[in-house]
Amino acid sequence: MPSATRKMFNNQLLNFTNIISERFPEVKELKVASTGLSTLNKINPKKPMEMFLLYSYKYREQILTRDEEGLLKADINSDLRKQDIDDESSNQLIITLRNNWKDLSDEEKDNIWKHFEVLIKLTDRYLQEALEKKERNAKK
Repeated sequence: MPSATRKMFNNQLLNFTNIISERFPEVKELKVASTGLSTLNKINPKKPMEMFLLYSYKYREQILTRDEEGLLKADINSDLRKQDIDDESSNQLIITLRNNWKDLSDEEKDNIWKHFEVLIKLTDRYLQEALEKKERNAKK
C-alpha cells in the first residue's frame, strides 16, 4: 500500500484546512472540519484520499491550469450533496473558498492554488504507485 504518499497527502490536506481555518476564523465549521479531518486520519487514513478522488480529482485539469472561472462555475454543490458523510463541516473548506474567492488577495489565491496543486500531484503519485503495485502482483 502506498501509505507514505497517502500520509503526505493527509498531512498536506490537514495543513491546508488549518491555514484556511486561520484565514477565516469567523467560520467555526472550519475548525470542526479540521478536528474531524485529524480524527479521520487516525481512524481511517484512506478516507481523505478516497473522498478527494471521488469529489475533487475530476477537477484536476482546472486546478493544474488554475482555471478560476471554470472551477467557480462547476457544479461542486452537486458533488458535495452526494458525499456519504452527514457532517456538513466536511464541505466547509470548499464552500468557504467559493464564497470568499473574489475577496482574496492575489497572493492568497496563489497559495491556495499551490496547495491544491500539491494535493493533485500527491494523488497522481498515489495512483501511479497503486498501479505499479497491481502490475507487480499480476506478474507473480
